Amino acid sequence: MINLDFLNSQKEVTYHVEDFKGWHEENQFTGDIWNGGKYKWKIEGLKVIIQQLQPKVIFETGFNVGRSATVMLNYCDSNCKVYSIDRNKKCKPFGDKLTEVFPNFELIIGDTTKVLDDEVTKRNLEIDLAFIDGSHHHTPALNDITCVQEYMTNGSCILVDDKRLIGVRDAVKESNWDGYKEVGIPKWDNGGAFLYQKK
Repeated sequence: MINLDFLNSQKEVTYHVEDFKGWHEENQFTGDIWNGGKYKWKIEGLKVIIQQLQPKVIFETGFNVGRSATVMLNYCDSNCKVYSIDRNKKCKPFGDKLTEVFPNFELIIGDTTKVLDDEVTKRNLEIDLAFIDGSHHHTPALNDITCVQEYMTNGSCILVDDKRLIGVRDAVKESNWDGYKEVGIPKWDNGGAFLYQKK
């Protein structure tokens, strides 16, 4: 099982945002992953989760401009396939730019409440890390969690961002976590996150 407890005593992050591929301070075509330092421990948390888990398939709901996707792509192996799905067609130029830098990335345009199961099924995916960061409303968030649970491998993790939001909290509370263990994520910025690992 992964363990992030050591982050409690870690005083500084262990990366330099300027070294990240796929992010450029001037045009920020993948979004400002640094966000003026507001996400510095979120980035560290993603780094540690990926380093410990060593995923072969990562699936993210909610791409926006690619902040989290960029972080995950910088820390996963090049043979790890990373997918993001977002209903907003305006995301596509950012996804296209990110794919130019990371050929192992694919952006899917679609509403997860309508197409998530079909998109995962037709790619025959077995997911090692799911990052739920799409809609903050209860029903879509619950749908995203419930759907990806069907495709998680043994030992895999489901990470749900935006713990501070009531719609997300209720969706996590109402989800069936039988066969999963909750893992603490110290210092996660912007209100925290939930992390569950499949036993």
